[in-house]
Amino acid sequence: MLTNLRSKVMTLCFSMMVLLAVSAPAAAQRSRYNVTLYNQSDVTFEQVHVSSIRDTSWERDLLGDYVLRPGYSFTVEIPQGYWDFQFKDRRGNSCILHNVIVNSNADVEVTNEWLAEYCTFQTSRR
Repeated sequence: MLTNLRSKVMTLCFSMMVLLAVSAPAAAQRSRYNVTLYNQSDVTFEQVHVSSIRDTSWERDLLGDYVLRPGYSFTVEIPQGYWDFQFKDRRGNSCILHNVIVNSNADVEVTNEWLAEYCTFQTSRR
C-alpha cells in the first residue's frame, strides 16, 4: 500500500514538473506587451525614452532615427511592470508620463490637454 501511494506521489510530482517545464516558456513570452503611443498633440517628438519606475536613468531613445509626428503612432514591446515614458521635442523640452501600468497590450494617447497640464511644451504646430 505504501509503495503504491509513493508511486502515485512520484508520478504526480513528475507530471507537475513536466507541466511547469512546458508552460514556463509560454508564460515568459506572455509577460511582454505592446504599448502603442498615439501622438494626438500638435508637438513632434524627437525622442521617446522609457524606464522602469525603479530605475534612475532612461533607456536609449526608442525612436532612433525617426520622429513621432502629430497624428502618428509608435509601438514598443515592453515587459510587464510599471514604466515611465519621457517625450522630448526638438528643443529638448521634455515631459514624463509616470507610472504606466503594463500588464496587457495598451494604447497611450498624448494630447494637447495632457501636455498643457503636465508639461512645459508649447502646443503650437512645429
